[in-house]
Amino acid sequence: MNADTLTATFLKRGASPKTAFRQASGQLSITHARVNNLNDVSVSIPAGVLTVVTGVAGSGKSSLIDQAFLTQHKEAIVIDQSAIGASSRSNSATYIPELWTTCVRLLRQPIK
Repeated sequence: MNADTLTATFLKRGASPKTAFRQASGQLSITHARVNNLNDVSVSIPAGVLTVVTGVAGSGKSSLIDQAFLTQHKEAIVIDQSAIGASSRSNSATYIPELWTTCVRLLRQPIK
């Protein structure tokens, strides 16, 4: 790469993956969830760390988090990719730039 741009400089430097990771400060449990296709599901979600829920279409991710989890943990903050404006491509980070900046800053904090 011969370009002398900010992007090229960053890409030439390469990535250095973390060697240590933030540990969960506890757990938030979902017990006996019975919503839509969930049948008596119990699971513990790490607290104090960024947690992502993934799975194939129709596996119950939204039911688990949006209904079962938030019913049992009303204080939790859930960030999803739902459109919040007229454009289906917009999400909360589109309208609240400080949100993304804050998330990045928090995730870059050294592990104690």
